[in-house]
Amino acid sequence: MTNEFGPLLYRKLKPFITPMVIILIVVLIINLSARFKTQRARAESQGIGINFTMINAPLSDSSEWRWRAELKATNHLNETIPVQFGVYWCKNSSGVRGEDISQPCAPDLSPDDFLETLIFENKQLKIENRIDEINHPSVACGRVQVDIGWLNGILGGDIYDTGISCEQTPQTTTTPLPTQYQQPTISPQNLPQSPSQSNNQGVLDTLSCIFIGQCTGLLSLDQNQTPEILDYSIQIRDTNIIPTTDKQKLITSSWPKAKIEYWGYIIQRSKDAGWNPAFVLTLWAEETGGSAKTKTQAGGAGDCTKCSNGHLGCAVNEIQTIDQSLNCLFKNFSQFNNDQFPQFMQRYAGEEKIGEFINNPNFPKGIKDWYFKLTTR
Repeated sequence: MTNEFGPLLYRKLKPFITPMVIILIVVLIINLSARFKTQRARAESQGIGINFTMINAPLSDSSEWRWRAELKATNHLNETIPVQFGVYWCKNSSGVRGEDISQPCAPDLSPDDFLETLIFENKQLKIENRIDEINHPSVACGRVQVDIGWLNGILGGDIYDTGISCEQTPQTTTTPLPTQYQQPTISPQNLPQSPSQSNNQGVLDTLSCIFIGQCTGLLSLDQNQTPEILDYSIQIRDTNIIPTTDKQKLITSSWPKAKIEYWGYIIQRSKDAGWNPAFVLTLWAEETGGSAKTKTQAGGAGDCTKCSNGHLGCAVNEIQTIDQSLNCLFKNFSQFNNDQFPQFMQRYAGEEKIGEFINNPNFPKGIKDWYFKLTTR
């Protein structure tokens, strides 16, 4: 009788086992999702939030994903706070491509599903109402979670599902360092109590400084701002405007690792191609900090978190040497003359209207500042 009790009990419970397992799995998923949302709510209670929207998500292992990041704040305005930026990659997919906040992806939230930490960095973030764009390495399968953490919570985050499950961990996947497995764990005592305390920062990082490694081409417009207007002109094809060598220190003082050895080469190539050397040097300084923010495989210094593929901001998706970057400028923009500076700026910045800068509002100011630093004209 005793020996039959176990099998008998099993037969009676068997019909209920599968439904119970399914219920437990559903409850686990709901709890993980709730945890993510609770962390975000905790941070938003501090009066700061960041909304992410996917802009471009090419399915490859050699490109970049682009997100729109909108920072809104009612507290701590103009302060600089410590944050942690994380981008995590998981292998499973719902089979539907698009943004999906219900399936979190992080080392501690989905350990059996987790593949790799793509980015995990401690940064300083200046709090201001703004819109910006951030980039990170792309993936060809699975799903990716991006989030920004502060004060043991999530300032903002999103999850993008490629719609394709990774059948196996890619050969290129590396094991993240132990520190990369952290979720945001910044303690309140590290928060600057007033804007004056943040003045010790050499550079107050904005979203693009943090995530792209550059401080140019920022999207800083909000609903109450008007587009930046082009209010100056440059003779882009005047080959006689050549900065003196003492101007080199202006670049190296801003970017100590700038590849200043390219200075003379840029001047000579510009003159030979019929371009204003001071203007080409301006593009070089404004776009990549004199190649300081360019990938090392392209001949740059690699002094950046997310480096540029080239040196002048021309054909941004291609790995280009300084020679190739110059060729790109001279060939693709050869139709513009001295009287077409506004048209040149419109195309170079990717704007829809001549003279108005919405997508790239800091570009005209950056060019203006650097050009008049390098030359008295």
